[in-house]
Amino acid sequence: MSKPVEIKLLGHIPSKKNEWRIRWRRNGRGLYIGLNESARRQIDALTLQVQAQWVGRTPLEHPEIIFRFGVRSRRPDRDNIMQTLLDILVLTRVLKQDNIAHCNGPILIEPAEISREWEWASIVLTPTERRSQ
Repeated sequence: MSKPVEIKLLGHIPSKKNEWRIRWRRNGRGLYIGLNESARRQIDALTLQVQAQWVGRTPLEHPEIIFRFGVRSRRPDRDNIMQTLLDILVLTRVLKQDNIAHCNGPILIEPAEISREWEWASIVLTPTERRSQ
């Protein structure tokens, strides 16, 4: 087993599930469903943080993953936060994909911490041997 890698993120992690909105296309040709601008900017900021910490590495398959969060209130849904982070890990090529064929290692979501000052996340990835299919 290889050495674990920790990715640390600062900032609000939006729940993509709750941030979809019906919007007009910029060219004025009808409606579409998309993330609101605030959520999109927050996800973009988190994406840049991950990219800066994953330079020159190859995408992982079937890693062990530990998620830790610091949130400002008890309202956020940990599953939705984890899904947003998984999507960012795939987008930044930290993970090859987040489906069972490529990400079937153990995933642990630790209890969230209430942090009055900062929202944050820590993702610990430990490469493992390929899982049987």
